[in-house]
Amino acid sequence: MLLHAAMGDRARVREVMASDPQALHARTETGLTPLMIAAEHGHEDVVLDMLASEHCDHRLVDAACHHHRSKVGMGP
Repeated sequence: MLLHAAMGDRARVREVMASDPQALHARTETGLTPLMIAAEHGHEDVVLDMLASEHCDHRLVDAACHHHRSKVGMGP
């Protein structure tokens, strides 16, 4: 899921969310979630799909306590 989010592969992200909703909670070594990665890469459609999932926790922060929203127009 992390790679698909980074690439903006909306179809694959949707497939993974449907088959394994807990994949939204995956983390990189620095604590980034798929949502954070998609936001950082500016993949707004992927971010919106993830946010629409009841399994997505948009309040999470990475290991450095950063939110990853600014590139998709979701605030500072």
